[in-house]
This record gives sequence, C-alpha cells and structure tokens, in this order.
Amino acid sequence: MTTFGTPPDDPQPQASPEEPAAPQPEPPVGAGTVSPDGQWIWDGYRWTPNPAVPPPPPGPYPGYPAYGPPTGHPGYGAPATGPAPGLEYAGFGVRLVAYLIDSAILFVVIFAVAAATGGFFKTDPDTGVTTINGAAQGLAFAISIGYLVGFWGARSQTPGMMALNLRIVRVQNGAPLDFGAAILRYVGYIISSIPFGIGLLWVAFDPRKQGWHDKIAGTVVIRPVAT
Repeated sequence: MTTFGTPPDDPQPQASPEEPAAPQPEPPVGAGTVSPDGQWIWDGYRWTPNPAVPPPPPGPYPGYPAYGPPTGHPGYGAPATGPAPGLEYAGFGVRLVAYLIDSAILFVVIFAVAAATGGFFKTDPDTGVTTINGAAQGLAFAISIGYLVGFWGARSQTPGMMALNLRIVRVQNGAPLDFGAAILRYVGYIISSIPFGIGLLWVAFDPRKQGWHDKIAGTVVIRPVAT
C-alpha cells in the first residue's frame, strides 16, 4: 500500500528516468488556486490533482503518491524533507513553541476554573487540614483532554499549531484526523510522556519528525515550506 511520504521498499538508487518529472509550482497564497499548467489545485496545504484533468500516467517514482515526486529520498540524492511538494515535516523546535502556546492558553483557562471552584487545594476551617480539591483537579484534567482531542479531531491543529501554520495529517494519505484518531493520538501522547518524555523527544531524531504518539496514531505534523 502506498503511504503518505513513505520511501519505496527498494533502498537502492533507481536509474534516472529518460524524462525528468516536471517541477511543481510554488505554493500560492489562496486555497483553490489552479497551477499554470492546469494539472494541480492548491487546497491551502498541498497541491492536489485537478479533478477536471485526467490523471497523469504513473511517473518514474514507484511507490509515491500521484500528486508529485518525492521531495527527497536517499536513493535519489537528498534526504526526505516532506511528504509532498510544497510541504515539509515540522521539526521539534517549532512544535515545542506550539506546545508552549497551547500550555499558556490552558494555564489561563484552568486557573480561572480552579479559582471558581475553590482552588486545587482546600483547608478545613475547623481542623486546619489541607486536602486536594477533587472537583478542581478533575475539571483541569477534563479540560486538558478536551482541548487537545477536541482541536485535533475538529481541525487537525490546536490554536498553538494554527499560530505557526502546523497541521496534523494521516501518514497514509495526508487526510485530516477524525475524533477516533485524535483519541488514539492522545493515548500515544501519554505513552510518549511516561519514560522521561523520550517518545516526545523522538521527534528531534526521526526522519519524518514523528514522536511515538505519531507512530501509534499513524500521523505526521506538516507545514508549508518556508520561502
């Protein structure tokens, strides 16, 4: 099965095609823009085949999606940088910034909710014993889950990711997430965090910038190539 941005099974370099693939046009600003040759439509994140034009015959890159040749592969000379023309895998640094933005938003919301419910801890006025405020703790946990799963499932991106033009897509075909995939990714997120955050740090070393949660859910995080 062809997977979104996965190199061919054969790691050996292939013979150069007789006719090189036509270069992809530069990403436009607006979604729905048709490429100069009429073969492609920009959906806001990547070039997709124009449905009004018959699909082109298979190209010289077996195993790659029909929307274009690989942006890089060791067998063809360059390391993989993205799953499709005009896109690149989002690295650890930019994803960390998006996480910090989301954390700041969550902190404000959770702090306000905790204040409205008496704080995370409460002290008995008669005994002076301080205990955990279970209601506030439970609400904070529910808000955190709802924030991530809700935005991942509804938009494939959180507000922090929106600010940096990042998007989560399925590795097989570049499709957006549904809520089932979002829940699975959240479970993977917890697993990634347990062993000292190694699963999250994995993004910095993986060729496609996938953390363990991405591998569990079958996702990648992408962004338009900077120009």
